[in-house]
Amino acid sequence: MATPDMTPDADEGRDSSARQALPEEPSDVQRLAYSGHNNGHGAASYQFFVVDDAARARAWVGRIADRVTPAGYIEHSDTRLQIAFTSCGLRALGLPEEVLATFPLEFQDGMAKRAHVLGDDPRQCSSWEYGGNRVVHVALFVYAKSTEALAREVRALIREARAGGLQRRASQSTFSFPDKTQIREHFGFRDGLVQPTIGRKGADRAQPEDGTPGNDPGAVPNGEVVLGQRNGYGFRTIGPSAPRTLDKKGLLHDFITPNEKDLGANGTYVVLRKLEQDVAGFWNAIRARAEDLGKTPHWLAAKMVGRWMNGSSVVDYPDEEGPPPTRDTPGISFAADRHGYRCPFGAHIRRANPRDDLGDDPEASLAVVARHRLHRRGRVYGKPPADLFVDDGRRRGLIFITVGTSIRRQFEFVQNLWLTSTCFNGMHGEDDPVAGPRAPHYFGDGRGAHAAQTSPFSIPAYPLRRTVPALPRFVTMRGGDYFFMPGRRALRFLAALP
Repeated sequence: MATPDMTPDADEGRDSSARQALPEEPSDVQRLAYSGHNNGHGAASYQFFVVDDAARARAWVGRIADRVTPAGYIEHSDTRLQIAFTSCGLRALGLPEEVLATFPLEFQDGMAKRAHVLGDDPRQCSSWEYGGNRVVHVALFVYAKSTEALAREVRALIREARAGGLQRRASQSTFSFPDKTQIREHFGFRDGLVQPTIGRKGADRAQPEDGTPGNDPGAVPNGEVVLGQRNGYGFRTIGPSAPRTLDKKGLLHDFITPNEKDLGANGTYVVLRKLEQDVAGFWNAIRARAEDLGKTPHWLAAKMVGRWMNGSSVVDYPDEEGPPPTRDTPGISFAADRHGYRCPFGAHIRRANPRDDLGDDPEASLAVVARHRLHRRGRVYGKPPADLFVDDGRRRGLIFITVGTSIRRQFEFVQNLWLTSTCFNGMHGEDDPVAGPRAPHYFGDGRGAHAAQTSPFSIPAYPLRRTVPALPRFVTMRGGDYFFMPGRRALRFLAALP
């Protein structure tokens, strides 16, 4: 099934003839654009603040600008720091409305107002732990080599923020895995196996701490994650701008139109969502339905996810778990599984990244998918359960983080048209079997907004497909928002606002 693509629009360039990308400046880009800091910095914490005193907060931003970890960072340290702002936060700092209006509409709205696009329940936004009715202005992303170093750094940052005219609104801890290769999400599946390679000149394959290496023929263009660089359409990715008169210190690059400066250059947008996982509910629901199919729970779970728990693909190993994938394991291709007999059409990984499965031309499909890839930088929170089938009463889940130059074309496109769509790839009345919201407005069955929702899951087979009935919701949205992560020049510009 072909999926409509999206061409460059207002959030990528008001002058689509501007193809000349800015020079790469890794020292100006915040490192999260390229790396999730998993190489050696396994401890992480996210701190959310509101601005109480704009003048003091701007001065604090100026001090933070000198401390954020850039993409060109080489020297090893115990901690790393990144900073990002919501649209409300930029307004609270004193950014004029005429400048805020140059940001894309979805960023201006914030995540809660996009519930109808994302499959979220708008009635639940008031109970989010952060975001929604609990407005946040600033997010600090803190990473460290140890939990002890992380705790020290977070305490110091909170003290400095309070002295700088901010108040902490919320704090989000994460679970630290001993080694990157041991990372699993809480349903028990290996995670982070597939990340797009970013094509950038400054990457060094010999230096793993330098983020994602470039020089790969299939690499995603740099402009898919960094504003000002060339994107998958061949255009310079355009972000927000500010009047030249506002940049009194001459900190920003020139914009593509006269008398404007490029506020977005070397920045990126960050989507953050706290997703609570019902682990015992997931596995017990699967066990009951697997018995009806005469299969094991692990077989059905693998079909729903698209991978076995060790990460091996059901495309390559449809009936039993294969060897764990390595760096040399070939990428998954759905072209050889056109009927979905190995990996069902509705499986989570087939929805999140259809690869070569959109339409009849695999190469054209890959090109389309590359323009909608999600560049994930998240972590899990909460301790993994001792027994997947037993509810221990503890909360756990995923802090989903993705970065990119277009929230709408990347995250919202995938979330709306692929993950939560009930008619993805020719199906009807099914959303994502693992992460689907089971939202009433997606099913339109007339049972009312307060009715508990379920979704079936189809497993193609010959001569007749098998249907897993009434899967409940396993993932619940608990908070989040859209953020702008400026380049370091832009941080200093914000600090210098009158």
